Amino acid sequence: MNKLSFIALIGSLPFCLILSVQAADDINPKNGQVLHQKHCQACHISMFGDEKTIYTRADHKVTDKNKLDNQVQACNQNLGLGWFDTEINDTAAWLSQEYYHFDTNPDSDNLKH
Repeated sequence: MNKLSFIALIGSLPFCLILSVQAADDINPKNGQVLHQKHCQACHISMFGDEKTIYTRADHKVTDKNKLDNQVQACNQNLGLGWFDTEINDTAAWLSQEYYHFDTNPDSDNLKH
């Protein structure tokens, strides 16, 4: 690699990083709902008999936004969906909006009261 190519490569890295980060304004819970219906709902129904019990049962494992993000990522990996971060974020946002009501403000305790 010549010096000019190396400089061009290094110079483009900040733009790649900027493009790879999804801004909070870009999160689309409606897309998350569609993804959930298409990829998650049938599995949850087979496990619990309906689509809501997994989220509303007394012993649910998701108790904060971080655990929700981790659970959606785990499902993505376990099912081999190959979702991008945007799809994971959209689905987590919809689940939070629909069931958990976690606050997205980083200064909060995550749970709306």
